[in-house]
Amino acid sequence: MTIILTVFIICLLAVLIGVSIWYRSLNNQLIDLQLEAHKELTPKQIWQARRSFRRRLLRQHRFLWGLRYLAVFFVVIGVLALFFAGMAQWQPWVLMPTRQQILTWLLIGMNDQRNIALWVAVTCFLSGCFLWGGSEFRLLTYMAEQDGDNTNVTFWTPPKLAKQRYLSQLTRIITVCIASLGLAIACQVNWLPQAPSVLSAVTQRAQDSGQTTSSTVVTSQSSSSSSATSIDDSAAADSSSTAPAGTPLGEMQRSSLAPKSQLKNLSMQDKAILFYMAYWALNGQDTETFFANGAPNTTYNYHIIENGQHPMIVYSTTDKTTKQTTYQYYAWIYGDHVYFVNLGTSNTTSIRSMTDSQYTTLKNGTAYPNGDPITNSTLNIRQLITAFYQTNGYQSFKDNMKVGSTIEK
Repeated sequence: MTIILTVFIICLLAVLIGVSIWYRSLNNQLIDLQLEAHKELTPKQIWQARRSFRRRLLRQHRFLWGLRYLAVFFVVIGVLALFFAGMAQWQPWVLMPTRQQILTWLLIGMNDQRNIALWVAVTCFLSGCFLWGGSEFRLLTYMAEQDGDNTNVTFWTPPKLAKQRYLSQLTRIITVCIASLGLAIACQVNWLPQAPSVLSAVTQRAQDSGQTTSSTVVTSQSSSSSSATSIDDSAAADSSSTAPAGTPLGEMQRSSLAPKSQLKNLSMQDKAILFYMAYWALNGQDTETFFANGAPNTTYNYHIIENGQHPMIVYSTTDKTTKQTTYQYYAWIYGDHVYFVNLGTSNTTSIRSMTDSQYTTLKNGTAYPNGDPITNSTLNIRQLITAFYQTNGYQSFKDNMKVGSTIEK
């Protein structure tokens, strides 16, 4: 679909360039005709005389003047709507931290807001095109009535040339309308990339300045290498406290941010393993020795779910004896960050679709969590890379974790 959209945009740009060249050629023809009849004038003087004549006609016909101002108004609104849509898609306001709260409130639901803005732009451009086209057609009619066939006046235009100039101008405006309409339809049917979430935009500045927004969860949950259960929210510790140095949790908290290039090179399998290590570090488990005795009775699974710019990873364990699968929690990725959402205590109900099971809600093709994040579970993936990626524990987790069954978003 990206190739089709690229070809579509290239074709429209080619049309705009071609029409602009055509319009310039028509103007040159018009000037050449006038210079033959008025050899004492310069091209600039001829254009000034023609503009004065058009303004005089518009003053005589105030209705046309009003239509043209109304057309300009619609075009300005359309341009502002396009600008708004661009902000929703690329989110440049991460460079303006003092306005984050206002813009976050304004732009919640990025894809919806972007699509609405594009449809507003389309409506405004179409309205402006209709109003300008109608007023210009009437103005050309009045000009033809005034100058007749008099080639000796500077505002005279051959009928054929006037029609061609009108069509070239109209073509340019219609091309812009088609481009806006195409973008609006492409967004509506999810052909364009999903707009990043507000949450990732607000946190991006902290990432770039080297700040960490990672917080931690400590629970009183009991666990062993042969069984796993979900985090107990009621036992979550205060995120403002830092665990002692030398503990798995303390070392993870004190880890620096890895370069962004390392994050880009991570596969989804790498992320799945890092998140699971972080999960157990949050529970006070030593990730270096977690699988010291292997996993004789339990299979540890991760289920990767494609979800646009917000992939999800569901974690489960399967008892090798009873073949019963228990679903623990899932990780939801946004930008350089991830947070965890519980799937319930001892959830053994088979999950085929996160949305059908009411764990997520689809919005413009992207699944968003229904449940609240586990208390203080927001983690910076770059920090997890530093904490776990080059450790022996990472290889141990990688050897003992398996790709689970397919789960739809």
